[in-house]
Amino acid sequence: GDIEAYPGMARERHVAGKMPLRNAYGEAVSAWRRKDPIEKGSGSTKLSVKEFWTERVSAEELAGEKERILKQDKVTVRDVEHLINYRAFVAAFPGGLPGRERHGSLPCVGS
Repeated sequence: GDIEAYPGMARERHVAGKMPLRNAYGEAVSAWRRKDPIEKGSGSTKLSVKEFWTERVSAEELAGEKERILKQDKVTVRDVEHLINYRAFVAAFPGGLPGRERHGSLPCVGS
């Protein structure tokens, strides 16, 4: 879309999102690179691929863990990604979050 880099400046067509920096540092080659989503440079785009998660936990293990966690912790595990993140949370906070009481309004608490 069109942007106004600062008040009173004529609106300019903007494609890459860095127009003010490009105007200020036009000699910098990096100022003209294309704008990529942050996850592209960090490598986290792999996390959005279903196979990334399903290769780490079998369907049988997921089913067993869903049942165990629901019974033991009263938490409904939605999918493999949720299971892996839940495991990481429990490892980091074995007694839950300090000073935080669990209650039934949490979205992952089973019914």
